[in-house]
Amino acid sequence: FFIMADWKVTGVDQFDGVVARALGTGKAVVVYCYGNWKEGTTDSWCGDCVDADPIIREQCKELDTVLVEIPVGDRDSYKGRPDNVWRQFEKTKLVSIPTLISWGIGGEKGRLVERDCVSKENVT
Repeated sequence: FFIMADWKVTGVDQFDGVVARALGTGKAVVVYCYGNWKEGTTDSWCGDCVDADPIIREQCKELDTVLVEIPVGDRDSYKGRPDNVWRQFEKTKLVSIPTLISWGIGGEKGRLVERDCVSKENVT
């Protein structure tokens, strides 16, 4: 399992490079979009993200999947903001978080959103 910081995307300009490196591992790749964590905690302003996070991480580790992380911003920069960069970015086009996007050669292969990300059975 890879150190998560290696697969974190903090700007749309980094997305293609990080995802290409992840795909280059030959492993399954999942792009995980979530609300920023409150500084120094494991708590997010996004309740569904807090619930889904341990399940997503456990499943990715168990399945030897590369987890590409995208913190989408704090509550003020994301919630109710159609101009949020991750809502507008053509490769993510977020509507809600958390969002898990199965990624492969050629782009998106499938997606789970909000409470669907909390089910261990869905996150496989």
